[in-house]
Amino acid sequence: MRETCLQKTGTDRITVRTDDRGTLVLDPSGQVLEEHGNDRHELTLARYRESGWRIASDAAVRPEAAASDGEDA
Repeated sequence: MRETCLQKTGTDRITVRTDDRGTLVLDPSGQVLEEHGNDRHELTLARYRESGWRIASDAAVRPEAAASDGEDA
């Protein structure tokens, strides 16, 4: 899973999260702002960056389901 946090004007934040189910854009409370059934991570980032958002963090994130496989996270 890939997760990118975007920031605009100090405290405005959104998260773009992509996994094998597709891409979600989430507000700070976790509410879905956008949902796509395929990988649109790069396209979504480009669109938000064009409107003034900047990347605050970008990383591959271990899915929550994988954390319970008995291995250390």
